[in-house]
Amino acid sequence: MNLMGLWDGKNFSISKEFSRTTKIRRRLDFYGSEIYGAVSIVSIHSGYTVMDMLQKRIDTTTAGSAFQYSILQTIVDRINATLVLRRISTWSQFSRLPNESLSGTIGLLNSSLADVSVTPLSITADRLPYATPTATTWRAQFGFVFRHPKSTSLRAIYLQPFTNILWIATLIILVLYWMVFIVALRYYNDPEGAPGSAFLGIFGAFLQQGYSEKLLPFSGRILLVFGFIFSLVCYQFYSTFIVGSLIVDSPKNIRTIHDLAASKLLIGANPVPYNDYLFNSTSKILSSLYADRIKKPGNFFPPDIGIQMIQKGGFAYHFDVETMYETIVQNFSEDEICDLQEIISWKALEASAVVGKNSPYRELINVLTRQLTESGVIQHEHTKWFTLCPKCYTSRVTVVPVDIEKVFTPMMIISVGLVVSVIILTIEIYIKKRQTKMIVKNVKQLLYRK
Repeated sequence: MNLMGLWDGKNFSISKEFSRTTKIRRRLDFYGSEIYGAVSIVSIHSGYTVMDMLQKRIDTTTAGSAFQYSILQTIVDRINATLVLRRISTWSQFSRLPNESLSGTIGLLNSSLADVSVTPLSITADRLPYATPTATTWRAQFGFVFRHPKSTSLRAIYLQPFTNILWIATLIILVLYWMVFIVALRYYNDPEGAPGSAFLGIFGAFLQQGYSEKLLPFSGRILLVFGFIFSLVCYQFYSTFIVGSLIVDSPKNIRTIHDLAASKLLIGANPVPYNDYLFNSTSKILSSLYADRIKKPGNFFPPDIGIQMIQKGGFAYHFDVETMYETIVQNFSEDEICDLQEIISWKALEASAVVGKNSPYRELINVLTRQLTESGVIQHEHTKWFTLCPKCYTSRVTVVPVDIEKVFTPMMIISVGLVVSVIILTIEIYIKKRQTKMIVKNVKQLLYRK
């Protein structure tokens, strides 16, 4: 109630104080009146209260509500009012009951059981007839977070230094050298064992093991010298790449939704009712990813479980990314943080405190919220309650253990060699026994005849 002026029975005179102030300034004192706020908190941790959930960093799911509560509490303190909370224990902010009445936060606002939403909401087409947004305070950013897997392709670390074309060109050169070497051995040294000796000679030269056979003529020596030079140059590039790969971060190739869909990562999401809206109102690839790999039983996890699965690796979790990084910073090691990769799936979703249709608080909250924005209070609260993706500060110039994936190629080579050797050895043993039996049989026949 404000004094507008005086009425003396005949004339009405407006007071100077009333005429020189705006409507908002005249309404800055509510004389302790109660303003009811609707807040959505699904579960309260044992030993805590609703106020603890809104004033302490206890659960990532309440970060948005805690952020908006801090702003509204500043506003009600400014206008000398009291904020009374009414809790909703579900994620659903808007739904229709069988009797056609509304439930959730929007239902409380529409039935005048609450004046403002403490949980920040985004206004969609179905909510617009029943609620009105105030000035934007938060831009929620949704995306996938995961530990980028190491390279598991067939082109492991021992094949990566050279491209496929270079490997083929090197093989062709070695074959040509082998053929010329055969000619040199056949005409000057070893006519019978030329192919085998030439193969061992070229193989040994390429691996810088030398040549132990008799010296060739001048043309053959030139062949060997340039073969060793070729081997030396290739070895320098090859070994430098392998050493560098152990002290440099592996490239992160999963950067887009398409890359994520093509990967072998398990994918899950936070079980919130607006998942269908987020995934089905954007790109087709995101919709198909949701339908094929996420929207199945067993793929929805609460944030604490989702973060643990991210830490184990091989799992991508979809969530409001800014609300989960604080937990990640507290629980992940430096190496695990350096492996983190973020793929934004949705443009920033604007959210704010929402009031009922034709609410008298809308303009007041708008003006005071923008004042808090100008003064930096909202940015301060955002920094307090939300965390950006942590940066990797670990120095990679350290001793890095080599895992099995990095030696996959040589292990496959030696395994193939072992299998081939065992097969050939089995054949040789069989042939040897067969020959021995034939010899014994022939000797017995000769002795019998005598």
